[in-house]
Amino acid sequence: MILRGDIEESLRKFFKEAKSAGAYLLISENPELKKSLIGFLKCEKRTYCKKCAYCQNTNLLDLYTYSGETLKIEEARQIQAEAQKSSWYGNKIFIIESQIPRDAQAVLLKTMEEPRANNYFIIETAAVAGFTKPFLSRLNVFRAKSKDEGEKSLAKKLLTGGMKKRLEAASLLSREKQCMEKIFKEMEFWIDEKIEKSDGHDFGKICAFLSDFFEIKKRFLEKTYFNKMLLEHLVLSASYLE
Repeated sequence: MILRGDIEESLRKFFKEAKSAGAYLLISENPELKKSLIGFLKCEKRTYCKKCAYCQNTNLLDLYTYSGETLKIEEARQIQAEAQKSSWYGNKIFIIESQIPRDAQAVLLKTMEEPRANNYFIIETAAVAGFTKPFLSRLNVFRAKSKDEGEKSLAKKLLTGGMKKRLEAASLLSREKQCMEKIFKEMEFWIDEKIEKSDGHDFGKICAFLSDFFEIKKRFLEKTYFNKMLLEHLVLSASYLE
């Protein structure tokens, strides 16, 4: 789900129809998305009213954050055990800001399949391509652009100008891991917009690009190819959709 315009209003419309949803994947560099989502999950009526006792509660005893490059299997088991305990006050919210390897996904999936009523999971990671299908199917995906993304878009540099200019940009941007991760996030917005505007005639080309895109992300995460080669392949594949 792409959140456009006012994030709070977009989330309010979502929770009006999906109050029981318990796990969320955030693909965004806009800090307001996570802040607002936590507000809705804390709220007694899921409206982020900012007036109820739960909204006004400032203790962080029921907020669990896991960061670092990779979520360890021991941390996944810790989440599983903590999710079975009663909360201190209101709802429990587990925030995972790391890549999640498959063994950790398997542990978390068991918890998500039979969740307690007051458990919620927020996942922030660029490693979407590394998720198994069962794990990804449990997540509500939210995408939101940052306010200045149009000015700082890295993907735009790969999609603007002639092919020589694009390949030069690919060579430059491939040197930093953070640039690669940001490009993957931005390209997901780009392809979502292509799908929304499609009249169906280019469906085959879109499917072909998606296949290339997820394979490129997979190889980036597995570190089996040079980043420069991966971005050059991405540039060439995207050009067929123009």
